[in-house]
Amino acid sequence: MNKTVLLIATYDIKEETRYLEKRIESRGLNVLTMNAGTLTPPKVPVGVAHTDVLRRGGMSIEAALADRDKGACILNMIRGVEILCKELYEKGRFHGVVGIGDAQGTDIGCAAMRKLLTGIPKLIVSTVASGMTPFAPFVGTRDITMMHSVADIQGLNFLTKRILENVVGAICGMLDKPGDLRI
Repeated sequence: MNKTVLLIATYDIKEETRYLEKRIESRGLNVLTMNAGTLTPPKVPVGVAHTDVLRRGGMSIEAALADRDKGACILNMIRGVEILCKELYEKGRFHGVVGIGDAQGTDIGCAAMRKLLTGIPKLIVSTVASGMTPFAPFVGTRDITMMHSVADIQGLNFLTKRILENVVGAICGMLDKPGDLRI
C-alpha cells in the first residue's frame, strides 16, 4: 500500500505547493491536498476545498465573504483543519502531514498537526522559523518538525527548490518505516 502525505497550504501559493506535490509523488507516495486559504479560491485543483474547511469550522463561504474579517476567518480555518485533519487520519486517508506557509499558514497547519498523535510524521516549512521567533505558539508540546523556508514563499528559484527538496526528503524519510501508529 502506498502511503499518503496530507499537504496543507493556502493554495493562493501555488508554484511551491504544486512542486512539493509532484516531488513527493515522484518518490512513490500519494498526496492529499487541503486548501487552508481563507477567502481566495485556489489556482489549482485541491482534494479538500477551502469551502469544506470553512464549513467544518462553522462558517459558510458566503458568511466569510460577507464578513471580510480575516482574523475570524483564520480562527474558523484553524477549527476546520483541526477537525478535518483528525478525521482524515482516523479514516486512514493519510500517514504523514506537511504544511507550508507564512505566519498565517504556519498557524493553521500547526494547529492541525497538534491534533494528531505523537509519532505521526508532521513537518511544517515556514517563513517564520528563524531568528528570535518563539516557536511554542506553533509547535506547543507536540512532535512537529519545523523547517525554515529561508526565502519568502513567492515563487520557485534555486534556493526555494533546494529547501523544498529537503522537505520532500524529510517527509518521505519519516514515512519510510514499517508499521502504523493507529491505536
